[in-house]
Amino acid sequence: MWKKLLTTIAVCAMLGHAGVCAPPAPLANSGFEQTDATAPERAASWSDYGSGYKLDTTHRSGTRSLRCDNLEGGKTSGAFVTYTLNQSRPVPIQVSGWSKAQDVDGVSDNDYSVYVDVVYSDGSSLYGQTAPFETDTHDWQRGQVTNFPGKPVRSVNVYALFRNHTGTVWFDDFAVREITSDRL
Repeated sequence: MWKKLLTTIAVCAMLGHAGVCAPPAPLANSGFEQTDATAPERAASWSDYGSGYKLDTTHRSGTRSLRCDNLEGGKTSGAFVTYTLNQSRPVPIQVSGWSKAQDVDGVSDNDYSVYVDVVYSDGSSLYGQTAPFETDTHDWQRGQVTNFPGKPVRSVNVYALFRNHTGTVWFDDFAVREITSDRL
């Protein structure tokens, strides 16, 4: 079981672009390019988490990203979106996103990360699947969470999370993919 799990992770990490992993699912407004029709300072489809975010022209691709400024410790900021899968059988899921940091204090942990909550078809949940980013100051860095569910997944809540750290971070280019290969 563990050998198959580790093999799947390694192969998808190395060959995801070669068809072993499904192409990125169309996560709504994954690059934060579209704005909300009623609130043009907000990214369409994404909701505030904590004190929220600002749209910014610093970007990895496209023309925009989300920016979170935590000027004091103990603050929470970010954004989230719910992506519906409605799986009929358990299929592994990868969620990824990019972030850039400026003067982020502390050490790398789950409080500055791609953060995923999984909701299973039976209504139960698995919280806090994370891919932490480095702190301090760094250019664009990719974070990826891979979940191997034991039962079908109804949806995932995807967070661009920045809490309990001070500094400024940007998030861009989020994606969700299902690992569909039966060859492993």
